[in-house]
Amino acid sequence: MKERWILGISYSYVLLPTALFFLGWVKPWIAVPVCFLLIWFLKRALEEEIGLFLPTWNRKNIIRGVVMVMMIALWVYFSGIGNLVWQNSDHMARNALYEVLVYDEWPVVRNIVCEEGTQCRGLIYYIGYWLPAAVVGKIFGMTAGYLFQYLWAVIGLCACAVLLNAFMRKWAIWPIALFMIFSGLDALGCILTGNANQVLSFVHLERWSGIQFSSFTTQLYWVFNQAVYAWILFALIMLQKTNKHMIWLWIMGMITCTFPFVGMMPFVVYVIGRNGKATRADLAAKKDGILNGLFSMENLLGGGIGVVCLVYLAGNLSVHNSTVPVTDISYIYIQDTENAMYHLIRYSVFIFVEIGVYYIYVYRWQKKSGLFYISLVWLLLCPFVKVGAGGDFCMRASIPALLVLFYMVADSMQKDLQKRNMQAFFIIMLLTVGSVNVIHEIGRSVDITIQCYQDCSEIDNPTSSGEKLLLSNNFSGSVEDNFFFQYLAK
Repeated sequence: MKERWILGISYSYVLLPTALFFLGWVKPWIAVPVCFLLIWFLKRALEEEIGLFLPTWNRKNIIRGVVMVMMIALWVYFSGIGNLVWQNSDHMARNALYEVLVYDEWPVVRNIVCEEGTQCRGLIYYIGYWLPAAVVGKIFGMTAGYLFQYLWAVIGLCACAVLLNAFMRKWAIWPIALFMIFSGLDALGCILTGNANQVLSFVHLERWSGIQFSSFTTQLYWVFNQAVYAWILFALIMLQKTNKHMIWLWIMGMITCTFPFVGMMPFVVYVIGRNGKATRADLAAKKDGILNGLFSMENLLGGGIGVVCLVYLAGNLSVHNSTVPVTDISYIYIQDTENAMYHLIRYSVFIFVEIGVYYIYVYRWQKKSGLFYISLVWLLLCPFVKVGAGGDFCMRASIPALLVLFYMVADSMQKDLQKRNMQAFFIIMLLTVGSVNVIHEIGRSVDITIQCYQDCSEIDNPTSSGEKLLLSNNFSGSVEDNFFFQYLAK
């Protein structure tokens, strides 16, 4: 019963944005059947037990749960979600996107004046996170919608905390605390590149090499709209014991966390193979074969939902500026052989400092796991892919692999501590250095927020305009000659 409650909340959390997208963006003759399908998906998923580890609800475990909720609530509060405290610069566009969703009719379409003249542009973005809050904002007002964003993030992260403890097969506070502080050694990277002064102030450290993997705190404080859904969706995928719900579940990431959705692909393939392998010993009892239900009705219909989402997202103008250059390191092109060695060294230092030291540590315990090699290869390749004008692919498509790395570190550290190995001291030192980056992210938000209150000034976070938002290629696409807007949109 407890498992169904937890899974029901988690599945509903990832299903709701897709349902709202179809109801708000797509023609009713498509949207209504899809919503009924999503309800059916939820029912079918809850009928199948996945053996989720849950604690006995005694006084001690209830206190632990309350402490976890308080930690998560405070962590989210200082992230800026909900416009309650000072926000990082990325929130300018995210606030504008939310407000456009509240003020405008769905689907959002405006005539925008650009260099080519007046264009009819539609909002084309992974908008899933804001859709529930936008509904609240439309009904109860803008401020209520902002507050709901905060509450929505807390609910999602509480579900993540339960799923994380299920992976660790324990009910403890330390995995949540470790998740919050986990980071690459960005402070060491700043020192190696001659920017040691940055370590002594609350600046953003992760740009030290020009390539970036983001800590979980950075993900929450800068790109919460992708991070929260990526974390909970990836956990649900990894917990599946059969393949009957794999594809439709994965598809739910298209509208909520598009880059992490791509980053989940090799792990989805891995889990499909793992679940199939588990059934080979009892094929006589299970008629699904080694694919273990992969071609279930849920997955086939979910694939159809994914096609509609793909057609919508394909209209984003940044997609047409995407490349995978072999000689590109973090969207900096190598034009001559003199710079080639410099960029190779820079890339090598980045990999060693950000993830290499952790992979060296976990090798003893995790070398027999396919996840070790899949995550490592994916992280090695991510910096070579460019989507749009920036390094968003590297920073966001790496999230699933970083989640795997975190789990391997937590699992290996737990084993070393139990055996009292000296390597436990080594990983504690690495995590301490890595936590400097997290201290900077949280500390900057706390410090500026306190300054505002001390100066008796309101926290006035800047918000971009709807026109600027739709003028940006990252958030929009032309409605003219757009298949989705011509044939599928309301």
